[in-house]
Amino acid sequence: MMRTYVARASRTVALSVLSALGGASLLHAQTPVDVGATVRANSVTHVRLQSGSVRITGWQYDSVHVSGRLAPGESWVMRADGDTMRLRAEGLPRGLAAPSELQIYVPMSSPLVVRAAAASLVVSEFDRDVDVATAAGNLLVESVRGAVRGETMQGTLTVIGPVPSVEASTASGALLVSVPYDTINEVVYARRVSENGTPNAKAFGQVVLRTISGRITFDAPVVDRASIYAVRGDVRVVTAPSAGGAVNVSVHTGRVTLGWTEQMRSRYTVRAMRGVVRGEQPLSSGAASMSGGVGTLDVRTVRGDIVYERVTVQPAP
Repeated sequence: MMRTYVARASRTVALSVLSALGGASLLHAQTPVDVGATVRANSVTHVRLQSGSVRITGWQYDSVHVSGRLAPGESWVMRADGDTMRLRAEGLPRGLAAPSELQIYVPMSSPLVVRAAAASLVVSEFDRDVDVATAAGNLLVESVRGAVRGETMQGTLTVIGPVPSVEASTASGALLVSVPYDTINEVVYARRVSENGTPNAKAFGQVVLRTISGRITFDAPVVDRASIYAVRGDVRVVTAPSAGGAVNVSVHTGRVTLGWTEQMRSRYTVRAMRGVVRGEQPLSSGAASMSGGVGTLDVRTVRGDIVYERVTVQPAP
């Protein structure tokens, strides 16, 4: 059975005098929207957006709710189609319309798929897989317990973990994958150690990061396996492979910075074909790392330097 819910944006037009010559333009105001509907348990949620600023949050209810303001010319449509709930902004914003500003709540137990043309998105609090892509806009994904897939062409893509699986890519935007931390001449990892001072770092699982001409930063205490690729762009990596794990970094044109600490022990293999390797190099063996053993870190550049950087890590207060 198919159910469709439509919330249409009404038009509010203001006439503004632009000059003494009598020039004028029509300015379209946003229109409030406040709609909701129940959904089947464990339904897949599909969201399609155009432009604006949108926050999508998982909650514990088997329902969806949308509030905020739509760009004039847009309609909000919700359609229950079997085990899929489809949420969509339809229509074309008119003239100098203000972009949409929306807060969307959907079940946290539902897999989430989001596609946007030029929207900036914040996605958080989901227990299942999240697949989000926007052509032009910033994207932040945090507090997700399932696999994450993210893509943006020109914006900044940020994934705050750890998560069991990350596949993220940008064309020319920055890409940051990290655990929560603060940086003031040192890295402070949240929940870095337990109360008695023993290692308590939770690992990322499988991580694949790609960019064509953006910057990649991967900053996490532990990862099981990571593959990082850049055609033209700098890469910064501060991580330790788990016991038996591996981190592979491949850059054609750009600098690779390898941050390391006393706790992050790995077997390093580096090669800069048309560049130099410099900086204070870490020990390649020694006491077990906070991941419980030693993994491998393999770095290759074609045109670019590889720089070792010693990092101080302190437990979060």
